[in-house]
Amino acid sequence: MNIDKSHKSALTNRHHSIMLLTTVVFSAVVISFGKYAFMALIPMSLYPIVLFSVSKLSLKQVMKRVLWLEPIFLGIGILNPFFDKHYFVFMGLSISYGFISLLTLLIKSVLIISTTYLMANEIIIEEALLGLHLPYLFVTQISLTYRYISVLLSEIKSMELAYKLRSGLKDKISLFHLGSFLGSLLLRTLDKAERIHQAMILKGFDGNGINFGNRQINHRDWVSFFSWSIGFIILKILGIWIW
Repeated sequence: MNIDKSHKSALTNRHHSIMLLTTVVFSAVVISFGKYAFMALIPMSLYPIVLFSVSKLSLKQVMKRVLWLEPIFLGIGILNPFFDKHYFVFMGLSISYGFISLLTLLIKSVLIISTTYLMANEIIIEEALLGLHLPYLFVTQISLTYRYISVLLSEIKSMELAYKLRSGLKDKISLFHLGSFLGSLLLRTLDKAERIHQAMILKGFDGNGINFGNRQINHRDWVSFFSWSIGFIILKILGIWIW
């Protein structure tokens, strides 16, 4: 089964496995910053800015995804100002260290979410994983989950709407009906999965492998990876020294 996807963005001149590895290193370095190092994190925004500049996404699309996930991190750190009650004075203002840790958490999340979204929108995830020599069966599972999670969500919405129409437009599914609801979802999921599998077989899928091309990781890809990785580490060290 052959899959041909052409990407003309300058971002995809690098091997997709290298792009994935670079993003993983970037995320690890961002997470490693201290909980009060919000100023030191600002130079790390260089990488997502570069990704954005060569991608085809608009700022509105990126911000929409960031704002959609940001409440999760806000909920995690919202109590920091109440638990960390130490203060410092800046320009005559008393600022809580808890507020600084909350701000740092939000900056970290914005950097990681935006970078991951920009990267994921440009790469073929199967090529990236197979390029790292991961088992084909594992890559297939990840690929199918990634591709068809929207189908599962669509089934849940359809069942939820049907339940509301039959129960007098109740806002929530009662615990009494939850078991039958989940059982029906399982049966519908198995049926949908069987039909998708049959469609894949008719289109040539035989389970032996998917050909995403024979592009190999070359020395330029590795130079790009190590250059960015060293750059992230230098920014981390400079951030510790300066701030």
